[in-house]
Amino acid sequence: PESHLAKQGTPTMGGILILASISLPYYLKFRQKAVLSSVALPIVNSCAKDLIIYCVEKSVNAPTTIDVSSVNLTNCQDTTILEYDLDLDISGNFTCYPGGNIGSGSIEAIIPEIPSYKAVCNLNENSIVCKIEER
Repeated sequence: PESHLAKQGTPTMGGILILASISLPYYLKFRQKAVLSSVALPIVNSCAKDLIIYCVEKSVNAPTTIDVSSVNLTNCQDTTILEYDLDLDISGNFTCYPGGNIGSGSIEAIIPEIPSYKAVCNLNENSIVCKIEER
């Protein structure tokens, strides 16, 4: 009918719903990554730096693999992120070598409420590489 010609070019409600259903999952994933990047990644990065200092101070005689949960370092403890009311679980292990070097290791921070991603710091010969990875 000619009365519909006035509506020509107007988005339909179905079209808007299709666009929303496509964009909403991407937005939610982006938001989860943003929380991990802004909160978990700096904490796990600080933990990795504390572990390097720990190896220097420990001064082992032979390569020694250590579980993160066995060291009492503030930045390496499980915690609650108050502003988001989320738990942050930190785990991993690393190897201290004679001379205070850290040879290898991986530390990860998981927020159970964010099941798709985790914050990870890899320790390699006194270098730290941190990133957000899929679980």
